[in-house]
Amino acid sequence: MTDAWRAPDASQRYVLDTVRRADRDRFLGALFAPEPARADLLAILAFDHELARTRTVTREPMLARIRLEWWREAVAEAAGSGKPRAQPIVESLSETVRRRGLAPERLLALINAREEEI
Repeated sequence: MTDAWRAPDASQRYVLDTVRRADRDRFLGALFAPEPARADLLAILAFDHELARTRTVTREPMLARIRLEWWREAVAEAAGSGKPRAQPIVESLSETVRRRGLAPERLLALINAREEEI
């Protein structure tokens, strides 16, 4: 663990609601995990959902790349020792990354995979 960070409760609720709406099956599966693994799974699922939305919320490839670059910067902040940007998924992801000692390269690989789809 690089640094203790606790996402606000509102961010955790936002992530839970996002995954519940976006991917009901994975949401239900995550409920079987004990805490804090459940919160970690939900944060990663919400992150993946946001990346997947890139193709539907942007029509221009350049705008999609800008959106993905924003997420690259957010991942770097999430893995850092400072306060991450005030966005619910980033805050929850930061707690997960720091608690689990996840290498940011693994999350960046998810972003890169989405960029290849553009």
